[in-house]
Amino acid sequence: MAHTRPLFLLLLCVLVMNPPLAAAQDAAQPRPRLDAYLRAAASAPEQTTQRVIVRVRAGARDTVRAAIAEAGDQAISGLGASSLVALVRSDRLLTLAAHEDVLGLSSDGKVRPHAGAAERRVPESE
Repeated sequence: MAHTRPLFLLLLCVLVMNPPLAAAQDAAQPRPRLDAYLRAAASAPEQTTQRVIVRVRAGARDTVRAAIAEAGDQAISGLGASSLVALVRSDRLLTLAAHEDVLGLSSDGKVRPHAGAAERRVPESE
């Protein structure tokens, strides 16, 4: 019985320490900085051009704009000092997202009103 106690304590320590080790491994792996739509586009077999909003670190917009152009894609407009809109081929989205000055990529789509709101009519006065 005396020999099993150290083994039990060792096993207990391993079990207690395992979740923090797993969490540390997850934290060490870089997370893709893409929204769900762009993640799907990046993994799709067919290559398409995506219109994206690129959020960048303060003061790095010109650096990221140059990186986009060097990759063969097109930065089409700026959105203030910390973001820009670009046309990026879907097979290059992960590379752009991994750039050290890119904080994140989001799909830039047209914003439309909800269909129900567009169908409402204001009653005419008599």
